[in-house]
Parts: sequence; structure tokens; C-alpha cells
Amino acid sequence: MARQVRQSFLLRWVWCRRLDAEIAYAKAVEIARHAAWTLKWEKDVLLLQRAKYFERQGRAAEAKADLDQITEIPLQ
Repeated sequence: MARQVRQSFLLRWVWCRRLDAEIAYAKAVEIARHAAWTLKWEKDVLLLQRAKYFERQGRAAEAKADLDQITEIPLQ
């Protein structure tokens, strides 16, 4: 009886540790995806600002080159 209780406890403990590891991995993946999206968005904002600067300077070709690199139009 004591052996069954010990085995049951160990199985539950292993299952909980595995579940904790899976949850931690899922959270890490979510954080990494958000960070990558944020960096991409910030790059797009900088490209848009630089394109606006080039347009004001009368450098349309450089402005168009920057606008072509933007993957999404950031809302600003």
C-alpha cells in the first residue's frame, strides 16, 4: 500500500514538473514573439520617419526606397 502511494505521489510530482516546464516554455515563446513584433514595428516607425524627412528635403527616391522597406504601416 505504501509503495502504491509513493508511486502515485511520484507520478503526480513528475506530471506537475512537466506541466510547469511546458507552461514556462509557452510563456517564453510568447514573450519572444512579442519582442520580435515590437522590434519590427519600431523599425517600421523609424523608416517612416526617415521617409518623411527625405520627402521634406526633396529626396523622393530615398523616401520611396524607405517606404518600400516598411512591412506594415504603423499607426501614429
